[in-house]
Amino acid sequence: MKEKQLWLNIPASAWRFTVLLGICVCFQNVWANGFRNPPEGAVASGRVGKTALVEDASAIAHNPANVALLQAKDYVGSVAIADTETEYRSLDGVRQGKTTTDTAFLPALFFTSPATVKGKDVSFGFGVTSPWGQSTEWSENGPFAFVGLHFAELLTIAFTPMTAFHISDNVLFGVGVDLAYSNLSLDQQFAWGSVTGNPATPPGLMGVEGDGFGAGARLGLTWLVNERQRFAFTARTPMEIDYE
Repeated sequence: MKEKQLWLNIPASAWRFTVLLGICVCFQNVWANGFRNPPEGAVASGRVGKTALVEDASAIAHNPANVALLQAKDYVGSVAIADTETEYRSLDGVRQGKTTTDTAFLPALFFTSPATVKGKDVSFGFGVTSPWGQSTEWSENGPFAFVGLHFAELLTIAFTPMTAFHISDNVLFGVGVDLAYSNLSLDQQFAWGSVTGNPATPPGLMGVEGDGFGAGARLGLTWLVNERQRFAFTARTPMEIDYE
């Protein structure tokens, strides 16, 4: 009975600590990178992309409704620098390698201006962004030779004209059109002997490159609840690009 009583008298805080410790021990860190670029503009990057809080011209890329808050012309330019490296080692340790990707410079430019159309206050804007613009490159004879791509690069430039206005004193609405140009490059080591039928044919690179255009739309809605609180909703349509 004493042992059972001691077991039941363990404080709830100790139980919570034990469960939390077990979760931390069971999970491991996972590291990854991709082609999607960081948020455009210093405001969005510093606030982890919170769309309700961006109040400069870069709101075009995050919440176009907030452009209606700008009372004068506004210009924003930014350059994000991306330098990534990935290391790979197979479970048996036989295959290993790391990427040799060059540093990427990812520019963005925004311009907004208030105007009056038929007696109503509206705002217009134009943005140029590079939402996708990085690459991954392994050695040609690296761990994925003949089974995967050794080089992949996806470059995209998007042009976004937009407009924003007040639905009411506390509700803002913005809408924009995304017009994008994209280029895709892929390279892989390939056993050309499987094509020629001659085993003596040396292997070499097989490269594929294509480009295309796509279009989409975005909108934003911001409700100014009071001086210190607001609610924002943003949406984007899918964009389909056919590479040729």
